[in-house]
Amino acid sequence: MDKDKTPVGIFAVQIMDFKENTFSAKIIDPLDIEIISKKIDIDTVEQEFKILNSGNYELIIQSSDYKESYVAGAIGPLPDTDKKLIITSSSTLCTIIGMGGLVIVAIYEIRNKRKSV
Repeated sequence: MDKDKTPVGIFAVQIMDFKENTFSAKIIDPLDIEIISKKIDIDTVEQEFKILNSGNYELIIQSSDYKESYVAGAIGPLPDTDKKLIITSSSTLCTIIGMGGLVIVAIYEIRNKRKSV
């Protein structure tokens, strides 16, 4: 991320099988300094942070549980208001299309199960 282009970054974490006091997230700057450390207490977290140095920032998500979990994380510069609307609209559209696909697959599997029985 370039601090001259965008002085603020943002990260988001979404946990599908959320359990309290299990997950944490931290941001590491290009100088390997931890700038944010946060316990995740809800299934979706979004937080802004200051970009102090230009370079690659790391989002590290940790779990204290040994069970496998589905986690999605993203980090990047804070988008402009116009771009944020486009991103929000496109992510909503992708979610709707994905849910529709899951419904179609579920119906297909149920029909195939009935035919085999």
